[in-house]
Amino acid sequence: MDVLGPFEPEPHLAIAVSGGADSLALAALTAGWLHARGGRSTTLTVDHGLRPAATAEAAWVAAMMRRFGLEHEVIHWRRPSFAHVSQQAAREARYALMDEACARIGSLHLLVGHHADDQAATVAMRRRRGPGPGLAGMPAVRELAYCRLLRPLLAFPRARLEATARTLGLGWIDDPSNRDPRYERTSVVRLAHQAEGGVERGATEHADARWLAKHARVEPGSALSLDGSAWRMLDEAAAARVLAATAAAAGRVARRPSATRAFACAQLLAGDRRRATLARTLIGWQRDRLVFRPERPGEGLLQALAGAPFAAPHVASDVRSLMC
Repeated sequence: MDVLGPFEPEPHLAIAVSGGADSLALAALTAGWLHARGGRSTTLTVDHGLRPAATAEAAWVAAMMRRFGLEHEVIHWRRPSFAHVSQQAAREARYALMDEACARIGSLHLLVGHHADDQAATVAMRRRRGPGPGLAGMPAVRELAYCRLLRPLLAFPRARLEATARTLGLGWIDDPSNRDPRYERTSVVRLAHQAEGGVERGATEHADARWLAKHARVEPGSALSLDGSAWRMLDEAAAARVLAATAAAAGRVARRPSATRAFACAQLLAGDRRRATLARTLIGWQRDRLVFRPERPGEGLLQALAGAPFAAPHVASDVRSLMC
């Protein structure tokens, strides 16, 4: 968790809890981490209404959270009236609802329980669709409208999280959709062993995240900056990746710039050029720091990154690790 930060003093974290072993283990482990820092958590469960048992399951989770003294809120999804809702649409709706809840309760961080098995399945699904971006899998850190979505369990397999939940005396709910062969994700779980490439990429993303947490900071006036001396010490590929990550965050763009553009920009700034533009962000040297200012300063940037100068909100777009 610490490498996702730094977090604000006495942090308030929102935790998505569906009732599965992974999310229950996440809630329990996060509660311990927060207790040591004087922080608190609010657990969130979305009653999506897609299965008859959904409401009862949400109530069960609420009772479980109360049992452990954790704040909890059930969010009801007023879903579209048409009969079929895809898994992707349901997932996006859950994220949007929880993102809005974070704005309401004042939490800058939303934790979800995706684990190594989920990551391997994601990588396998993307490989089935052919070559292209994103083969490293789900990002460990992703910016939503009002908060950062964090995945601290991506390095841990499902079996380990189930063992943790069992050790803590927690029962859990098995979502039957996880075993339904009609869904693509279910059908590719057996291909998880083919995801070594994603794991290797994850080690790189982890290193980037740790570097950014140490060398980036928020500046006055909706700006971010990097320690220029430390940046010049990076190899060319790493320098381009962290440049792209920081520019994407400062410019508040949904996706990081291409590797080609980021590399070219890094080469300019490492040479004689004192200024450059990348991802709607003006980048320039100020003494020994690289400063990133949005071309049109976005509202809420400082709030979104308050207390977390840069735990890699867009590190190479597809982060995978316990940077989380």
